[in-house]
Amino acid sequence: MHEAARLHQVGEPTLETFYFWLNTKKRNSHRAETQQEPKILIRSVEGNHTDQDICSVYIHEDKMAPSGLTLNKPVAFGLIALVAGGIIIYKAGWLPFSRSHSMAVTDSLNEGLEVKEIDIMNLPDYPVPKDDALKAINIKENKVDVEMKGTVHKIFFRESGPASGTPKLTVLLLHGQSFTSEDWMKISTLQYLAFWGFRAIAIDLPGYGNSRDTTVENDRAEFMEALIAQLNIKPVIISPSMSGKFALPYLFNDPSKSLERAVGFIPIAPVNSGEFLDKYSMSKLPTLVVYGSKDETGVKSKENFQRLIKSTIAVIPDGTHACYIDNADHTKLFHKALYYFLTSLEH
Repeated sequence: MHEAARLHQVGEPTLETFYFWLNTKKRNSHRAETQQEPKILIRSVEGNHTDQDICSVYIHEDKMAPSGLTLNKPVAFGLIALVAGGIIIYKAGWLPFSRSHSMAVTDSLNEGLEVKEIDIMNLPDYPVPKDDALKAINIKENKVDVEMKGTVHKIFFRESGPASGTPKLTVLLLHGQSFTSEDWMKISTLQYLAFWGFRAIAIDLPGYGNSRDTTVENDRAEFMEALIAQLNIKPVIISPSMSGKFALPYLFNDPSKSLERAVGFIPIAPVNSGEFLDKYSMSKLPTLVVYGSKDETGVKSKENFQRLIKSTIAVIPDGTHACYIDNADHTKLFHKALYYFLTSLEH
C-alpha cells in the first residue's frame, strides 16, 4: 500500500512553528472491513514538546464515526480548517514575545528546556526616534564609589532614561576589551533605550576608559554585586566579550540566585562561557543569546547557553565577534532583538 505524506508549515512570522501533517492511504477496490482508515493530524511544536498531537479526526466514508455522526471528507476538512484557524488566531493575539512578535521560533529538542531561535530579519520594525528626538536625549556622566574589602573603586558611567515617567526596566551595559561605555553612546543604544522608556547605565569597567585608574583582578563577582548594590538597581545585564569575566560569575556562581540578581541577561559572545556548564540548567534567568555567525567564540557560547532553561538565540548573519557594532546594519539587527526581548520582560 502506498503511503502519501505532505508537510505544510503555516508561515506567519508572528507564530510558532506550526505543522500541518496530512497522512492518507489509498484504498484498493476491495478494501477489507478492518483496514485502517485515513487519519488527519494537526501537529504542533509547543512548549517543551515536539510533534504533539492537538487534534485527531478520523474520516469515515462508509461507516459511522465513533460519535455516531456520519462524516464526509469536505465536512471533516472544514472542521480541521476551523480548528487550525482558531489556534493561529489565538497564538497571534495572546502569546508574548518569546512565542510571537513575528519570530521564527524553533523549540529546543532537549526535554524540559524552553530554548528558542529567532529570525531577527523577520522581526517587525522597532520604534526609532527621529534625529531631533535622538539628539534631545540627555546622557549624564557620573562616577560611583564601589567599596570592596576596604578599597574604594571610582567607576565611571553614562546614564540615560525616559524624559518623563518611571522607567520600565533598568539596563546595565558592560563592554568588551577594545571598547568602553562611550561606544554604547556612539551606536545610540543608550539613546534608544531611553526613547523606549528604559533606564540605561553603561559603565567603564575597572582598568578601562574613565575607570582606568582602578583595577579588580579577582573577585569580579563581588565587584558586580557591590556595584549593583551601590547603584540600587536590579538590571537586565548586557555583557559582550571580555565582560563575561564579570557578569558570568556574578550570575552563575550560585544559579539559584540569578533571578534575584537580575531581571534578564544578554550575553554577546562573552568569554569563559564554558566555565559554568554545570550551573546553567539550574538558572531560570530569561536570556537573549546574541552572536555573530562568523565568530567561533560566539558560536561556542551559543552552544553553552542552550543549557539555560529560558534562553532565546539570536544570530547576526555575517557578524563577527563584536557583531552588535560591526556596522550600521548589524547594529540595527541587534537593536531590534534587544527591543523585543526587553519588551517581553515587562510582562
